[in-house]
Amino acid sequence: MDEKAAIDAMRRDKTSSLSLAMQAVVSGDAAAVSSAGPTGAMVRELIF
Repeated sequence: MDEKAAIDAMRRDKTSSLSLAMQAVVSGDAAAVSSAGPTGAMVRELIF
């Protein structure tokens, strides 16, 4: 999967693991998020 496809998938699916992890940090349920995956996808999620 290329980076654009990954970003599009995250836009459509707010229950993706990365989206849920970011939501947990925002709500205070988690202190941080770490990912061994595509940096572009993680940065995109932080921005949006």
